Amino acid sequence: MKFIRKGRKPAALARFERKNAATPQAATYAGLAPETRRALVKKMLEEQGRLCAYTMRCIGVSTDARDYHIEHIRPRSRCPELQIEYKNMLLCAPGGGCDWGARCKDEADVDEANFVSPLNETCETRFEYRRDGFVRASEENDAAAASTLNLLNLNHKELVAERGEAMRRFGLGPNAQKALSAQKAERLGARICERNLDGSFEPFCIAIRQAAERIARRARERSARLRTAR
Repeated sequence: MKFIRKGRKPAALARFERKNAATPQAATYAGLAPETRRALVKKMLEEQGRLCAYTMRCIGVSTDARDYHIEHIRPRSRCPELQIEYKNMLLCAPGGGCDWGARCKDEADVDEANFVSPLNETCETRFEYRRDGFVRASEENDAAAASTLNLLNLNHKELVAERGEAMRRFGLGPNAQKALSAQKAERLGARICERNLDGSFEPFCIAIRQAAERIARRARERSARLRTAR
């Protein structure tokens, strides 16, 4: 999971809120005009660097159909007062139904006790990604991280395969054709989470960074032990 820093709400959403200030019952997500929803999508694609908020898959590049949908962290059915709150909205994959990600979370009632939000600055360290694509809570006693993995089904075989392939592509996976040197791994870890020229992030960048940093760290530790042994 990658931390998302939400900016100002789009002007179109702010206008909708002002227009319905006197009639809050009309200020509903269903009442948003198509152009307002397009403004929301445009802003969130930019903020998220074209990554799904929960899985870090690439979104917004499909030519056949949208590969994402607007997700409400706190579901509209349980928290109608937050249905047009910009900080409660994210873009998530997939667009259609499946058994992982936001579609799997569905209408679950979430809070800090059972869910790690990508808007939480600690989210990038709460999960540990292995080189084979599996992910687990970084700390055994982090109940919210463990619950999040289950709610989003982040170890679904499809997601595990995609993360594992991303690792191999960068020379990090257990089946990589050519493993990275410690020096190259350190450079990769330092730059992989930077935005590309088009403003996008590399899919699964946090997982790749973690794996690269572990390789570099272990190499430094081996080197230190060798120097000590001499």
